[in-house]
Amino acid sequence: MDLIVITDFDGTVVIPDTAEFVLDRFADGDWRALDDMHNRGEISIEECMERQFAMVRIPRVIIAKELDSAVTVRPRFGELVEYCRRERIPLRITSAGFDFYIRHFLERNRWSSDIDVVAPTMRVTDSGIRFKFPRRLVEGSVNFKDDRVRYYKRKGRQVAYLGDGKSDYEAVRNADLPFVVKGSKLEEFCDRDGVEHFPFENFREVVDRIVEFESSAHNV
Repeated sequence: MDLIVITDFDGTVVIPDTAEFVLDRFADGDWRALDDMHNRGEISIEECMERQFAMVRIPRVIIAKELDSAVTVRPRFGELVEYCRRERIPLRITSAGFDFYIRHFLERNRWSSDIDVVAPTMRVTDSGIRFKFPRRLVEGSVNFKDDRVRYYKRKGRQVAYLGDGKSDYEAVRNADLPFVVKGSKLEEFCDRDGVEHFPFENFREVVDRIVEFESSAHNV
């Protein structure tokens, strides 16, 4: 089976959501109102982040230091990394978070050689933090997360996608194996709309479901 595993980062791989953590401490303005607009579908994730982080004016070194002291890894993520390495399944992080911090996090945990990252590049300016978002590859994609799921499916791959927030909704809807963090905002949306998904609290549950999925595919 030609499977690829794509996972969100903030709130999925790590706790807490790193973007929300930074906004909560350093944003000069009502960033939560923009979050609410995004959750209602009134603005895209790209517009939401651009407007929120225009409220933040701190250097990368402070962001990294603050996050290093606060971030923890969701239990048993290393087991997913090891399983994908052993089975030669590509593992990707597709995140609207800080690209530099995700790479720093992976290097710190010695996972950088096992996981590719697709995330907006950020730069600190006098008018706040600015982002350059990944180029979309498939026409009609709702955002760059959904875009990557659609892209790999067009390439003939089966896609497992893991997420926890509104920006993951379309990616989960289009994935072959949709995983949703239990108790998350994304689970609320999926339950409301009747979108099939597998809730999880730790990554052992994800690995077990993938093993079951692969076994079923091989027996068809």
